[in-house]
Amino acid sequence: AGEWPFAAVSIATVVSVQSRDPTTTSPPPTTAATPAASAPGTTPPSAGGPPLVVAAPSRCAVAGGTTVMLSLSKLPALPATAPTTLFAPNSSPAASAFISSSAVAVTCPPSSQASQAQGQVLGPDGAVLAVFAFAYVVPPPSLSPSRVLLLGGLVDLSISGSPPPALPPTCAVKVRGVLADVISSDSSPTAALVRFRAPRLTQPGPANVTLDCMPDLSLSLEYGALPSVGHLSTPAPAGCVAWQPCAVSLSILA
Repeated sequence: AGEWPFAAVSIATVVSVQSRDPTTTSPPPTTAATPAASAPGTTPPSAGGPPLVVAAPSRCAVAGGTTVMLSLSKLPALPATAPTTLFAPNSSPAASAFISSSAVAVTCPPSSQASQAQGQVLGPDGAVLAVFAFAYVVPPPSLSPSRVLLLGGLVDLSISGSPPPALPPTCAVKVRGVLADVISSDSSPTAALVRFRAPRLTQPGPANVTLDCMPDLSLSLEYGALPSVGHLSTPAPAGCVAWQPCAVSLSILA
């Protein structure tokens, strides 16, 4: 009989605590599921359309000729034959070749203008299998070779454009202020080409190349010093004999 007061208080306390705790009677809130993020290099599933694949490199000169690798690992299924590729809306379809089970190599064709657009990978039936970001760019003017000896030599000057500049036949080339002989002047859909003979100079170092028909154009042609003979040795003791084969050791100092 002496234990009942303690038991009664204990039971009342438990009931009182349970009645004040709302978490025991309210269900947990429902949280909406968050859609999984799209994997890098692919378009979100909700966007629809073909997947976005990677092109390396992702740009080509308007003259074309760059080999581009396309990774097709994101495609649901690879075609049995290598797909064709459109690099830009105004470009011609280019054939590709498989270089692995999930990649193709394709050479970008010339383009009539610089652009930044979405390329397309096409299946045998012309359907778009994938798309990729690609740009055609106009490279800066260049000299080839960019270095000659003090004796001078033939140099090709290339000026790309979209379209390229039209150079008059009388356009003169000067190197460090010295008039150069123009061998030929031609143009293609993507570049103006001038071949000239760099004049002979006396001092090595960079030389400014200019065109009188394009005052804003200025390029640098490096002139290198002529090599010199550091050591010459002939067979001992008499040296070489006239009209007879002779081995000579010669060292050149660049």
